[in-house]
Amino acid sequence: MNTCLLKWSRAIGSDLKIQCLIFLSVALALAALGVKLAWWKDAQAADMAPQTAPEKTIQENTKADHAPADLASRVRRLVRQLDAPQAAQRAQAEEALLGLGPTILPLLPDPETQDSAEVAVTLRRIREQLERRWAESVLQPSLVHLPEGQISYWEAFQQIYQQTGNRLRLRSDLQELSKKLRFSGPVEQKPFWPLLDQLLDQAGITIYLYDPGEELLLVPRSEQEQPRSQRACYVGPLRIAPVRLTAQRDYRSRLGDQLTLVLEAAWEPRIRPVVLRLAHQTLQATDDQGRPLPPSRPDAQTIVPVKIGQKAAELEVRLALPDRSASRLESVRGKLTVTLPGATQRFSFKTIRSVRNQTQRRAGATLSLQDVRKEGGLWQIEVLLRYDRPSEAFQSHYHWFYRNQAYLESPNGQKIMSTGVEPFQHTDSQIGLRYQWEGVEEIDKYIFIYEAPGLLLTEEFPFQLEKLLLP
Repeated sequence: MNTCLLKWSRAIGSDLKIQCLIFLSVALALAALGVKLAWWKDAQAADMAPQTAPEKTIQENTKADHAPADLASRVRRLVRQLDAPQAAQRAQAEEALLGLGPTILPLLPDPETQDSAEVAVTLRRIREQLERRWAESVLQPSLVHLPEGQISYWEAFQQIYQQTGNRLRLRSDLQELSKKLRFSGPVEQKPFWPLLDQLLDQAGITIYLYDPGEELLLVPRSEQEQPRSQRACYVGPLRIAPVRLTAQRDYRSRLGDQLTLVLEAAWEPRIRPVVLRLAHQTLQATDDQGRPLPPSRPDAQTIVPVKIGQKAAELEVRLALPDRSASRLESVRGKLTVTLPGATQRFSFKTIRSVRNQTQRRAGATLSLQDVRKEGGLWQIEVLLRYDRPSEAFQSHYHWFYRNQAYLESPNGQKIMSTGVEPFQHTDSQIGLRYQWEGVEEIDKYIFIYEAPGLLLTEEFPFQLEKLLLP
């Protein structure tokens, strides 16, 4: 099996009691049925229009009013300790808050409401560090826990989606089979890709990565196809596997003699890369005799821009042609560089028209509310999204920012999504976007919410493939 370099989750009357228990049982049964029906809708046949899973912000993952009482109480106590008279106590409180991780972000008070300027500065520092940590969490693999005992594949796929946000879609001819196939747990915090490959190999299923939409479409595996787990390398949220090797002999020039290796890089559906780069100078290949096979053009690089909805990409590299005595590539090492948005952050502006030119900062992103106006029957809100570091992702031919969500939220929590968006400014570190709403009368009664990546990340993922048979 290929390996990889991992860099890296009361007493009541008896009659009344019976009635309550019956009511509770019915409610729980209906709730469970509702979950199953919702997932059934997500897993309809391949010819149905796919529905994408919205990425959750940290605020949605950990609602302040749903947080454990002991955690909320501890955060309040530590925040009070930030104003302690002794510097050691203040430092201890800051370290403890950072140690609780990004899940406490919704529990932290607004720095602007603090009487102490020093506490406000400390809270801003804590918030920014935790926001950055949350934004960078996309670089880690999703971890899955499955309970002890036998469960159906249908239930296992449900658990995977609920724990990771990675949506799986079964082709119609697999839906009933997935309910009959059984898997024996437990699974303790196993990364998404190795676990999914294990499940699919045992069931004779594979993934069709080129189906439209952002789900992974599960289809029957052909008899000729090799097991997925025997040919893959897992690193972070990526799965890298060889697709084919082709040997070429050029009788006109030795420069044409080469071995072409095509790799497939797939990523968890929850992440959305902008561009993949494979610098050929990072490649180190050897045959089974220990002889090196350098890249044909060490200064070259393979660049693959990622389109919206794309779930995998092929990368081609060319190596020196091995001697005829070699029977396989013993090892191929390299570094795949991925530019991708970090985890989503939430920006919120109240009383919209009175906060023009106001800014909010999350992790490494700053959002400025530039203008709010009504033209004809349309409300228009202009925002300027700026990042601390210039990024290749801002090149004009990349359109990742169209995934950002802009909506108005009513006092009762109803969301009114924008009906249109157009860019009005574009540089190497910021983008200006104009959003429109139709049919909205009194815009001041809404809160304007904007969800965007907190960072634009560029990360190297080292990989290693082994024992690839030569043609």
